[in-house]
Amino acid sequence: MSQFLILKPSSLGDVLHAFPAVSALLRAYPGSVADWLIAPQFADLTAFLPGVRSNILFERKKLGRLSTFPSSFRQLLRSIRTQHYDAVLDFQGLSRSAFIGRCASGLHVGPRHPREFPARLAYTKTIPLPEGVHAVERNNALVAGFTGRNDLDFSFRPPVVERFARPVRELLSATVPAGASMLVAVAPGARWETKQWPPEFFARVMRSFAESHPGVHFLLAGASGEKPLADRILQADPGLSCSDLCGKTSVGELVELIRNVSLLFCNDSGPMHIAAMLSVPVVAFFGPTSPRLTGPYSQKSAVLQPSLPCIFCLKRYCTHCRCHAAVDADDAASRATALLAAAQKTV
Repeated sequence: MSQFLILKPSSLGDVLHAFPAVSALLRAYPGSVADWLIAPQFADLTAFLPGVRSNILFERKKLGRLSTFPSSFRQLLRSIRTQHYDAVLDFQGLSRSAFIGRCASGLHVGPRHPREFPARLAYTKTIPLPEGVHAVERNNALVAGFTGRNDLDFSFRPPVVERFARPVRELLSATVPAGASMLVAVAPGARWETKQWPPEFFARVMRSFAESHPGVHFLLAGASGEKPLADRILQADPGLSCSDLCGKTSVGELVELIRNVSLLFCNDSGPMHIAAMLSVPVVAFFGPTSPRLTGPYSQKSAVLQPSLPCIFCLKRYCTHCRCHAAVDADDAASRATALLAAAQKTV
């Protein structure tokens, strides 16, 4: 039985981008298992990937404090050294992840040109990866290069995880009105200020979509810290048929929540990648980042990104955010309608 250690601590989207590659890796070696170095807040996700045996928690905050570093690092080393790995695969490409992985046994595999050059010093085998392609395809190339095979199946669809699905069913039963004929999720949050379209914009998109889809009920989804955004959406249009579920689901439950909807409106954020993984139609708003590299990896997706000289700026903060004013709410609702129609034809 082959044993692998996967290095991909964060973020939510980055972890999901590695799922097709790791799934293909485990199928390439029947009976194999993987342990995953992952940040605690994303640990639920590996339950959706059969073949992952256990999580090794990367406690970044504790490792970053002088008072807690010694004990946290010792615990991390014990966890990593418990097993003998045939290979350690670094999908992160950072010095920190690479050198932590170097503490484990086995062949150490990483990209030939990692995001941080010192990481390469920790690898015993490097794989050339294509440039200018989506992150999912780069991860797939790492596994293809490691196995030496060009016939790997990278298709992946996460199974239902009942321990997350059950509370979601109960939550929907308690919050969705009986007359609702369609559930649409709205995830208004994002990690960067420049990625986060105004809540009032989301309210306009929802109103426009509702006018052509009687019976739609919206679910505001996200972490508890995004509840102020949800409040602003509700204040902008109190007449919307809408439930605020921000902070009411864990990461694993968020996956199952999105599995239950017909459509997702969102920024460039973690929920977008969940929808793409589940083949749930998603309409995403992009400003400073490239959808070609990190957009929704799904044919059931529509990206709205204005054509501006400053687009792809990669800035986390901006004094004007012209991109946020350059997307039309009615156009977004129309794109969603067209996306749903196209998705229904392919079912």
